[in-house]
Amino acid sequence: EHKHQFRSHFGSRRVSLVFALLVGCQVTVMSDPEMDATSSRAPIRFEELDREARQTLSLDNWDGFRLEAQKAVSKAGSKHSLAAAHSLFLGTTLRPEKYIYQFGPTFQSEKGDVIFGRMGLDGSRMVRCVSKIGQASELMFVFNSERGSRGPPMTVVEFEGTTAGSDWTASVKPGYQPSVPTLEASVSQMVTPSFHVGAKLLGLLPPS
Repeated sequence: EHKHQFRSHFGSRRVSLVFALLVGCQVTVMSDPEMDATSSRAPIRFEELDREARQTLSLDNWDGFRLEAQKAVSKAGSKHSLAAAHSLFLGTTLRPEKYIYQFGPTFQSEKGDVIFGRMGLDGSRMVRCVSKIGQASELMFVFNSERGSRGPPMTVVEFEGTTAGSDWTASVKPGYQPSVPTLEASVSQMVTPSFHVGAKLLGLLPPS
C-alpha cells in the first residue's frame, strides 16, 4: 500500500488530499474439472476479490445468533417479487442492549433490479438499490444510517457504477462518510479462468 499526501491552500482554508493505491490478487482453484465453462470464465469484481480475501485472512468472532423470517407479498406467477423480511440478532456485541431487530421490504424486478430496505427499532436505516443496464453494467445506491455510541447517527451514502467486458471489470464509487467525501475506482483482470488480479484507487478529502 502506497500513500501520498498533497496539501494546497485556497485562501485561509487548507485542504488535504490523501490517495491510497491498493493492489490485490486472488487465485481461484477449480475443484470440479467439469464445471460449467461459462461461469468459470466470468471476470470477478475487485470488491469480491477484496471481500473474500478479508474473510479468509480474518478470524471468525462469535457474535450471537441471527434469526430471519420472510413472507412473500406479491402473487404467485407475478413478474416482480416483493417480500417482507424480519431479522433478529441475539447476543450481539454491536449494541448495548445485546439485540437488534430489523424489518423491511425486498423487491426484485423481472430484469434483475433490486430494492432492499431495512429499519431497526433503534432508528437505524439501510437502503440498497441496484439497477441493471444492459447485460454488462449496473448502477447501485446505498444509504446506511446507524445510531452512534456517542453523538448523532453515523450516515454513509454511496453511488457505484460497474461495467464488465469479456475478461475485465471496472467500477467507480463516489461516496460520503461522516464528514469525509470519498472516491474509489477499481479494475480487475482475468488472466486465466483460475487467476484474477485487481487494483483499487481510493481518494479521501478530510475536513479542513
